[in-house]
Amino acid sequence: MVMVVALFLYAMVLGIIYLASGKGERVMVPVPVLLLVFALALIFTSMFFVERGAVYPWSIVGGGITALGVTFIFTAVYGGIQYMKGNGFAELGWDTSMYILAACIIVSVVITTYIGERT
Repeated sequence: MVMVVALFLYAMVLGIIYLASGKGERVMVPVPVLLLVFALALIFTSMFFVERGAVYPWSIVGGGITALGVTFIFTAVYGGIQYMKGNGFAELGWDTSMYILAACIIVSVVITTYIGERT
């Protein structure tokens, strides 16, 4: 479980690097797919907030903010996969790639330990 979370975080970090690189030939997520991800996240998170007792307008606002975060994470992971497919490792260098992977493993251990204590 730790390595799955670490690889997910690794793809997300690489996606953020890819998004920040500013290269013109980037392949991004198609807008209809982004809108679908945002709409589904808005529906599910708004219902989550309603079940937790949030009043009507604030459940939509909270759902919208959370949906923006989910959409950003989806875009970052997709960008990370595109970065890996486009020979991004050669551009970063092996040492930077290992630093990022090590940091992602540490963060994933902390996240899974925290989730394990809460349940």
